[in-house]
Amino acid sequence: MAQIQIADKNGNSTIVDLRDDSLLAKGRLLSLLSQTGSFVDEIQEPIDKTELAEITFEAAYSSPNASIGDIAGLSAEANASVDVSIALPDAKTLFANDPFSPEIVIKPTECWIGISLQASVDASVNATGEGFGINVDGTAGVGLTTYTKIESTGGRFPALIDGLKMALDGVHLASSSAALRNLPVGIVCTNEISGSVTFAGSYELPVSVNALASADLPFEYAIKVQPEVTLGLSGSVAISGDLMVRTYKIADTVLCLGVYKKKGTVLAASFTTSAGIELDKDSTILAKKILAKIFPDVDSTAIGIGGDDMASVDSALKASIDHNFSASVNGSCTAVISDEAAVIYQVDLSARNVEATDAALKSALQGDWTLLSRLGNAKQIRNVVIDAKENKRGLTINLFGLYNSAASSTYLQSCTMLCDENGHVSVTDKTNASRIRFAATPYAADADKVRLALAQDFLVTASYSVVASRVQPAITIQQSYFLYANKMSQQTMRDQISIGAALGLIRDDDERQLWDQTVAANSEFAAARIFASAKYDADKALSLFFADAGLRQPRTRAQIEQIGRDTMISLIDAGDPGGSQRRTALASDSIWDAMDSTGNVNAFVTIPQLSQLPPPTLGAIGADWIAIRWWADAMLNVAPKLAELLALLDTISPDGFNSNPIFTEKVKAFRSVLGDFAKKTHASFVGGWGIAVVFALAGSNSNRAMDISWSGMAKHYESNDSVMVNQVL
Repeated sequence: MAQIQIADKNGNSTIVDLRDDSLLAKGRLLSLLSQTGSFVDEIQEPIDKTELAEITFEAAYSSPNASIGDIAGLSAEANASVDVSIALPDAKTLFANDPFSPEIVIKPTECWIGISLQASVDASVNATGEGFGINVDGTAGVGLTTYTKIESTGGRFPALIDGLKMALDGVHLASSSAALRNLPVGIVCTNEISGSVTFAGSYELPVSVNALASADLPFEYAIKVQPEVTLGLSGSVAISGDLMVRTYKIADTVLCLGVYKKKGTVLAASFTTSAGIELDKDSTILAKKILAKIFPDVDSTAIGIGGDDMASVDSALKASIDHNFSASVNGSCTAVISDEAAVIYQVDLSARNVEATDAALKSALQGDWTLLSRLGNAKQIRNVVIDAKENKRGLTINLFGLYNSAASSTYLQSCTMLCDENGHVSVTDKTNASRIRFAATPYAADADKVRLALAQDFLVTASYSVVASRVQPAITIQQSYFLYANKMSQQTMRDQISIGAALGLIRDDDERQLWDQTVAANSEFAAARIFASAKYDADKALSLFFADAGLRQPRTRAQIEQIGRDTMISLIDAGDPGGSQRRTALASDSIWDAMDSTGNVNAFVTIPQLSQLPPPTLGAIGADWIAIRWWADAMLNVAPKLAELLALLDTISPDGFNSNPIFTEKVKAFRSVLGDFAKKTHASFVGGWGIAVVFALAGSNSNRAMDISWSGMAKHYESNDSVMVNQVL
């Protein structure tokens, strides 16, 4: 028998005999020194009577970096601690609640003792046919924990020293298919390590197309585009981060193994394409494949992405796909309260396909879980990579200036693709790419510039949709709002929630209360991502411009300003410094009339109700007034010109639009008004107020959606007319 010494800080010690074939005996463990002074005095107490729940030992091995067991490339870290944990029956379950993983219930007659070792593993372990369920690049630290079930006899648990011996003898390594088959019931192995797991297969990525018109070019009315497509991808998705693999037997022949995302961490996903990507076999460029999906009638050879651009554009596009896979995976697997299963399977080891089963287990241990996902005797409990398509996230592709081109082929011949940090893809002609491009990175878009460009082109595109609906009644316009921050403040998150409420998505009192609690519980929100969109058809777009769409009667200035004021109020948190004063100024007709009469924000200090306010608050009130006045001016200028244009179209055949000189002249005047709007687009319209005020004008009958995510937590909202969806992803 191998012997180890257990001692405490008071100088007391005892000897424990371990089986010679146990892993710790093979690893030549010599001693464990408890950090608890009276530990040796307490270990004779029954396990359930001791007050010790967590015990930390200093471990000594016969040689530094001693090998653990027979695993090549795995060694105990010198001077590393050994941690012991005890789970008694009152804990109910061995692990914290994870709704996706089968519970390991602790019966009244059971307890569990966990032994945690700190080791280092070299990537060469994968070459031996063994592994820990996660692909490791180079050398990495690994936490190895074995939980051993201890049962009472005659209503009495064994002494802690005896339970500790059983747990030390019970240390296992779930590192080979043979080890998994031989794992006893009542033993749970976990491996914690940073690395990746991979799944190869076919995936469906939804693509939302946002076709846009700009004000500085002629409108064309023969352009057709697929507004929603699904991109079929063949390849592999690797998810990486701080992961844990948990392995145990449910029964003698039923193995449960899964990959868990560590609490509070964020995963990254990376997609690698293969030759099996859906679409035409002659096109090997991912960018061309996506555009060919959107424009099915256009020959992919006409798409102007080629030469040296190919690799760079595809690299940027791949980054966007990776971003969306990452958002989907983290949205599915939140791991906020406890470690959460990202991938979990139950394998029937009694199946006759022993060779195939062992090959799948071996591959999974080396980090590639593809074979396991295809194994007939493996039951999938959860797989966030495969299920990612259910999260309703996908690529958003903005086609800037599409409706100004003579034909789709003309547009595509001169286009380039730019991708931003939010995973959005923008297609634009190469001449105007500087409008949204990062100066230092050729194929990267500046997210803030994209936000501004989308805001500038929205009203232009809405106007276009109304006119073009006479030829293409199916045209839909989309307005979007997005924001990403590595660290988002509580106040900024409150503002984002207010946008959801203004869009009629977060409208339940209980839901608002839950958000209030969530914001209060987080001093900041890491990796916060907000995306909201609203879609309108041409009939609904008419309501944006006219109080009475049937009569084409424009709204008055007072009506437009009131809607702008009410919307602005709904987005201001009264608890924000200066928020209550802003709300008061917006709600008060007398203050508003005084600001209108004064007409100069620098003179607002002379208004009696505002004269005592501090400069920052007065400046914020002035900014609100400027934004709403700008919006009212723009709508008052656009609506009459649009009404004139539509009245003329009532008398002209659709075939004669562009050949009619009067129509051409009115379009020219109309473009001038729209161009002025685009040049003077106010910052508030680029922010959440823009999408909220359009929704207030165009009416509630629109399709809206919103995603709010941070640190792996995600909420999805959507409304399709009267149908409402609110779900945690």
